[in-house]
Amino acid sequence: MTQTAFKTIAVVGGSGGLGAYLVRALLAAKFDVRVISRPESQAASLSELAAAGATIVRADTSNHDQLVAALRGAEVVIASYGITTLAEQFKLIPAAAAAGVRRYVTGDFGIDPRDAKVPRPFIQFKNDVAAAAAAAGLETTRIYNASFADTTFYDWANLDVASGKITIPGDGTARTAFAHRADVAGFTAAALLHPELSKNAELAIASDILTWNEVVATARKYRPDLQVEYSPLDAIQAKIAADPNPWNTVVLQLLYIFGSGENALTHGSDADKVGYKTTHTLDSTLAAQLKQ
Repeated sequence: MTQTAFKTIAVVGGSGGLGAYLVRALLAAKFDVRVISRPESQAASLSELAAAGATIVRADTSNHDQLVAALRGAEVVIASYGITTLAEQFKLIPAAAAAGVRRYVTGDFGIDPRDAKVPRPFIQFKNDVAAAAAAAGLETTRIYNASFADTTFYDWANLDVASGKITIPGDGTARTAFAHRADVAGFTAAALLHPELSKNAELAIASDILTWNEVVATARKYRPDLQVEYSPLDAIQAKIAADPNPWNTVVLQLLYIFGSGENALTHGSDADKVGYKTTHTLDSTLAAQLKQ
């Protein structure tokens, strides 16, 4: 049976970095958009999103009844959580089900779990969230983009191109995929314009899939003096293995994934499938970052 179009979408975490992009893209696609925000949040983006047409709904996201009330009437809820707050989804899922939400867009944005070569708790966690949503009777949509082109090249990953010196995980030959947050958001909105196609689907978006050596060549167009070092994967893995708590080494695990080829979106991009054309490339993103 053909599904009816979605009208109202709630974004939890909608004032954050990716969340604000999601809200703007959904508004541009003519959805009615609610931003579910904690009562104490003073995020500067909230007033801007309200001015753009979003409805700001204050709710304690740890309070089931408040969440149910905030979500009631929405057909879709999007979980836009950072990696440190992914567990919040286990509170959001039962509230969404109780509120009568049809579709749950999981907080998967990033690495495609289908490309994982070894079990990693934070990736399994995302799979567990999707399973919990399905068990609650919700349709799911999972969006993957590998790496965010506009947030990867900073100090947290030893890839701060603006500093003039970066460390590449591995030997530089592994392929890795990138998409700008604006494109991840635009792709998500486009997918939700196709309720049947995106139902219980895993969809991926990338503007570029390049080797790290190709990434370096791109960066050197704007920073010719960029110095590059390489970190052997076995050295990264040794640091991961030295800590018994895998949640303490998530950044190291990400770097290993970057350098091992597990971040290449081997299932390909689904942009054409939902009729979305990317607006940013890694080249244009690095150009903007390095010309600031």
